[in-house]
Amino acid sequence: MKLSIFGGSRGTGLELIRKALAEGHEITALARRPEALRERFPGIRVIMGDVFDLESVMGHGERQ
Repeated sequence: MKLSIFGGSRGTGLELIRKALAEGHEITALARRPEALRERFPGIRVIMGDVFDLESVMGHGERQ
């Protein structure tokens, strides 16, 4: 399954990424600091953005 996760660099979002990867899901994560996630999880797709900025969220979805 393809999953999008917001706020994956800490707390609940980080735990969701760990569990989803363990179950074999394909992850796309939106992060303000993408390097923080790429270093921890080299196999996921990370895009730069801020969940509180609608343009940054919507802009990525339109390009897929």
